[in-house]
Amino acid sequence: LDFGHRGTNHPVRHFKNNRIYITTQNHGYCIDETSLDQAKVEISMRSLNDN
Repeated sequence: LDFGHRGTNHPVRHFKNNRIYITTQNHGYCIDETSLDQAKVEISMRSLNDN
């Protein structure tokens, strides 16, 4: 994550219904997906600004 996500109108895609939601965000970190235990965590949404 080169820059934090701060402000309104950040689009995210929900994987189960393929809908796009407009969100408000305020964070400056990114989670490395390879560090997650796939048996316990399911990624349900992803930012469309940075994939």
